[in-house]
Amino acid sequence: MASVLEPRTERPASGPGQRSDCRHSGVADAFLAVLAPLASLRLTVILLALSAFLVFSGTMAQTQYVIWHVVWKQYFRVWVAKIELQAFFPPAFFPKLDPVPGHFYFPGGWTLGVLLSFNLLAAHAMRFTVQSRGRRLWGGLAVMAAGGLLTWAIVMGGPGTAAMQTEPIIPWARMWTLLRIGIAAGTVALVLLGLPLASKKERFYEFLQLQSAAGVGALTTILLLWLGSDFQLGESSMRILWQLLQGTAAGGVLLAGAVLAFKQRAGIVVLHLGVALLMGNEVLVHVRHSESQMRIVEGQSVNFAIDVREPEFAFIRHAPAEEKASAERKQQVFVLRKFPTSATEDGGWLTVEGLPVSLRIREWHENATIEPLYGEST
Repeated sequence: MASVLEPRTERPASGPGQRSDCRHSGVADAFLAVLAPLASLRLTVILLALSAFLVFSGTMAQTQYVIWHVVWKQYFRVWVAKIELQAFFPPAFFPKLDPVPGHFYFPGGWTLGVLLSFNLLAAHAMRFTVQSRGRRLWGGLAVMAAGGLLTWAIVMGGPGTAAMQTEPIIPWARMWTLLRIGIAAGTVALVLLGLPLASKKERFYEFLQLQSAAGVGALTTILLLWLGSDFQLGESSMRILWQLLQGTAAGGVLLAGAVLAFKQRAGIVVLHLGVALLMGNEVLVHVRHSESQMRIVEGQSVNFAIDVREPEFAFIRHAPAEEKASAERKQQVFVLRKFPTSATEDGGWLTVEGLPVSLRIREWHENATIEPLYGEST
């Protein structure tokens, strides 16, 4: 009986440096094992589907509750949402249907937002690696930084209280002319880019995509020429168009930098940056914003805002004409927003520093649900 003897290979002695490499490799493997489920594309699809259902449910719930209640207390800015079955049967669609009881719990807006953030970060950590080195990498990062600064400048320079009334940087008529010229020039550029690909079978789909886009541009150009020079969008539409053009320019700069750094995955990187910006803005608005309303009748002057989410009283004291007070002190406004429990339950007197009167709430009624009366009216 013959046997084959394999040569024995001696394992080299492991030194301190090799033990460290093994230890680091084990930590990296454990870290990747934790990230793998979070970076799953299947998890992304599930979270997006859950988010879409939550948005749909919250929209339907506004037939029952005001938007503040839906956003802050029950659906979006909560960890666990309470979805009532009645939300899916609004009275406008089902006028003869009795109220539908019952509810179920669902991941809230904060929960889905946090999970989507972890999913996004994990996917980038595992799949999206920098594919450039040296000058190309640093150039791409510099261009992306410039795109980020341009995005910040566009956001900070957006329409405010004065920008809506002032003249734009570029007159609307000239902007409309430049837009039509740009569409025609872009159409010609797409045709020229696609011509070298016509004879290459392996790039036929790229050629087809470019020519399809060129066809859409050509049809748009023909339509604008047919409508003539007298046709132009209104000021409100042109203002929106101007904002879209600014956003497109900033996105183009970011995309150019991402192409240098990430090559073929540049588009996904820019798209994910936009999603991260939207999610970060939601958190910033929740933490920093203060929202209220000013109801101003034509010809009236108002110097205080109200918050419909909380009960509040506004006391306005007009100074007599004989008093020689400054313009700021001729009208004093005292706004009371916080009501102690003793004032709402015990009917006690409420005294606030600076308020010229004392207040007592005789009866406190929470908001009630208005239901139709059946049978004889009372």
